[in-house]
Amino acid sequence: MLIAFLLSYSIVGHTPAMRFMPFFPPIILASVLLGRGSGLNAVAISTIFSFHFFIEPQFKFALPTSADTIGTGLFVLTGIFIALVTEALQRTHVRAERARRKDRAALARAEAARRNLDLLLVEYGHRTKNDLHRITASLMMQAAGAVPEVGVALRAAAQRVRVVAHVHDRLARHDGDVLVDAGEFLEDLVSDLRASTAFLRPIGLFVRAEPHMLSVNRAGAVGLIVNELVTDALKHAFPNDREGAVHVTFRSNGQDYLLVVADDGVGLPVQPIDERRTGTQRNGGMGRRLVRALAAQLGGRIETSQAEPSGSVYTTRFPVDAPGDHDATI
Repeated sequence: MLIAFLLSYSIVGHTPAMRFMPFFPPIILASVLLGRGSGLNAVAISTIFSFHFFIEPQFKFALPTSADTIGTGLFVLTGIFIALVTEALQRTHVRAERARRKDRAALARAEAARRNLDLLLVEYGHRTKNDLHRITASLMMQAAGAVPEVGVALRAAAQRVRVVAHVHDRLARHDGDVLVDAGEFLEDLVSDLRASTAFLRPIGLFVRAEPHMLSVNRAGAVGLIVNELVTDALKHAFPNDREGAVHVTFRSNGQDYLLVVADDGVGLPVQPIDERRTGTQRNGGMGRRLVRALAAQLGGRIETSQAEPSGSVYTTRFPVDAPGDHDATI
């Protein structure tokens, strides 16, 4: 403070009009550096110092003139105001700095927790996927030694388990919920189906899916519907080594999602209109009941129509916001 006073005094000099100016820098420094009340103490010390050394008669505590009294009073009031404002700003700065440190610490803890949750999610996905792969392998081993009818059923069951395993390959957290990107998931699923059937016949499998986030339950249902309908098309829509294509489309349409599986095969068999609109498989059976149940689980419905000039179209419509659909939150 003394150094600040001397520097200020050397700049301002000693004139009657400026005799109080050198005291303001020490008052500000005391308020900033020494804490609450220090600025007011600096005002008091500066008043005594100026009264003794700079007000005539110097080096005495004689009664000042009225002009000196007014000047001293203005200096005291101004010094008190500066001290109070500076200390208030200093306290605000200290509180803000503490708040920033707390925020940084909280952000670091949140980031560490997020990394831990991501690791747990990856571990959960790997363990579940490995368990499902073991189930798939067991079903395929049993199918190899079973009679043809049982073998077909076991291989179909293994493929359904594989679809669920694909869901767990795509788990991700979004706003605290465990979700699956439908676009990436369906790309992987159709790619897997394409690879497993490429050597059987010249049928193209194509997918165009928008990247919507679905819960694990809904993604699993969507994947199983696609698996059943594509498998059915490969079995029945292209007899006698007929060439063709199956297209899978997933997109939003207002308040609904549309999942469409279309082929350009031989088309639907002749059947009553009411059965055609609710049917999901050409020859009925387990797959038909499963797809109906999955569509109902999604809170939607499935419709069947004839494609032009040939083929069939299966459209599953279900709401974007499904009431009662609660998955795990991580």
